[in-house]
Amino acid sequence: MIKALLDRHPHLAGGVIDEVIFGNANGAGEDNRNLGRMAGLLAGLPVTVRATTVNRLCGSSLDAAMIASRSIETGDAEITMDYGVFLLTDHGILARETYGMNHRDLSARLGVTLQEVSASSS
Repeated sequence: MIKALLDRHPHLAGGVIDEVIFGNANGAGEDNRNLGRMAGLLAGLPVTVRATTVNRLCGSSLDAAMIASRSIETGDAEITMDYGVFLLTDHGILARETYGMNHRDLSARLGVTLQEVSASSS
């Protein structure tokens, strides 16, 4: 996402972005890395760009947006990038024990729900 945005808006690539904040709704184990930092570096942002990852489960994306807003309001940043991700690769146990379905069914239902929420919000 960051790379695509930088490709469309090359004026942002030269160190204009002050901070990258990722909300990671379910990072654990190998997925519990600083995705904000990794995504920024892989997209070609300079190492001087601050980056962090927030894990507040379902509130991760909202919290990332709030942190970005506070950073701008306090003058710590002028331009921030905040994203939300939800990793379901290792959540078969959650799907089976909580919802009685396999992780692929749960992922499909979450995708449909996201599309429905997006359509009702536009």
